[in-house]
Amino acid sequence: MNVHLDWPADVVARFTEEARQKGLTLDAYLLETVLRQGSPNGAVIGEAEKQRARDEAGRSIRELRKG
Repeated sequence: MNVHLDWPADVVARFTEEARQKGLTLDAYLLETVLRQGSPNGAVIGEAEKQRARDEAGRSIRELRKG
């Protein structure tokens, strides 16, 4: 899935720097940040579910990089 966000340049720069400091791409960093926030209904995601989501996100990112 692709998402287009129309954010101010300073916000993008801040997130990009935070991602760089963690050794992540901006998209991987934002995905990680969103996953940490909880599920859509506001419930906290369990550790097993978080790990599954991270694993799935990692696979998706690797597939996208392959082209």
